[in-house]
Amino acid sequence: MKIYKKKDGLLARKIEGETVIVETNTGFCHVLNSIGSLIWENINENSFDAMLENVKKYIDPSTVDNQTICQDVTEYVSILLQKELIEEKEI
Repeated sequence: MKIYKKKDGLLARKIEGETVIVETNTGFCHVLNSIGSLIWENINENSFDAMLENVKKYIDPSTVDNQTICQDVTEYVSILLQKELIEEKEI
């Protein structure tokens, strides 16, 4: 099973519903919207399924279907991996 972990060397602050992440070694900033922020908050050495279930708790099921939530989380995790803000670990 794979888990996801935030990389070292990052500072993150939530400001008005968005999360600002600063790479301390480069000073480069990333801004996550409210959904990205929710996903970021749930990357605590969780598996994808655990992260997805945690995110679902905060989203009204009458406004977004499960498939869309899963697609959004998958896309955000992919982006965070691509930008090297998180890493996958096999356990």
